[in-house]
Formats: sequence, structure tokens, C-alpha cells
Amino acid sequence: MYGSYCLPFEKGAEDELKHAVGVVRPVSVAFEVVNGFRLYKGGVYTSDTCGKTPMDVNHAVLAVGYGVEDGVPYWLIKNSWGEDWGVDGYFKMEMGKNMCGTLQYPKKALVLVRIS
Repeated sequence: MYGSYCLPFEKGAEDELKHAVGVVRPVSVAFEVVNGFRLYKGGVYTSDTCGKTPMDVNHAVLAVGYGVEDGVPYWLIKNSWGEDWGVDGYFKMEMGKNMCGTLQYPKKALVLVRIS
């Protein structure tokens, strides 16, 4: 058997997502981009204006890691807007609150290779 598959996580299963990012990585996630986000230059991004429902998300990115900064847990995420945006093309999104809907559509890739 061989091929590639996209496997969803259970919505809101942050521990499962954290394990996958730490072991498998990267994991595709989506979230809602709001006006202030485009100006991100560093730190842990948080917003009280973005939505958290499936209808709110409008941008797909890759969760590639996680950590804690100044006591705030975060997802390390690679954006698709190039290295001149954010911090070399990456940003930190606050973890634990489904910030901007990041837990609505997480998906990991599974590639199966047939070895003869």
C-alpha cells in the first residue's frame, strides 16, 4: 500500500495536535486573519477581535513547533507571506484558547511508501 493521506484531528484536541507537532510535524492549521495580524513583528500574538468558529477561519499555515514566552504558551507557525513578514516568515500564536480558530481544522499528512 502506498499513497498520501490527509488525516484530521478531533476539533479542539490540542494535546493531540501538540503531540503531532512535536513528533510528526508540520501540521496544517487554519485561522482567521484580522487587520492587526498583518502588522505582526514579534512576541506571542493574541487577539480579542478574531473569531473561533469554522466560519471565521480564512488562512492556512503550518504549525511547526511550540514553546513558552514570558509564561505564555504558544504555537510556532510558518506563514506563507515570505521571509520579510513576521519573524523570518514565522509567528507565535497563543496556545490554549483556540486563538482565532486555530483548532478548527488541524490536519497532518500521512505518506505511505511501498518498499519492495
